[in-house]
Amino acid sequence: MRPSLKKSSLAVLFTTALLAGCGGAPQEGSEQQPSQTGEVSSPLYPDCDPAYYCSVPSQYVGCFDGMIMYAWATPDGGYCIERGVCASHGGPTVCPFE
Repeated sequence: MRPSLKKSSLAVLFTTALLAGCGGAPQEGSEQQPSQTGEVSSPLYPDCDPAYYCSVPSQYVGCFDGMIMYAWATPDGGYCIERGVCASHGGPTVCPFE
C-alpha cells in the first residue's frame, strides 16, 4: 500500500470511528416533551419601552431615502420600533419625544 493511500484510509477510518462514538441512541423516557399549552415563557422581542421604542400603526416604516424599516408585533396587536430608526436615513423622526 502506498503511504498516501494508507494515510487517507486511516484518516477516513479515524473520522468514522470518532463520529460513531459521539452519538448514541437516546435513553427512553429521558427526553422532555414540549409543553402543549401554547404558553410563551419569554417574549420573542423586547418590551416596547418608551425610553427606546414607540408604537407605530404599521409593520413597515419608510424613511426619506427609501429604506424600509420593520417594526415587531406586540402582544396587544400593535407594532413597536426603535425611536431613531430613520435618523441615519434622512428622517423622518418616527417617534419624537413628547
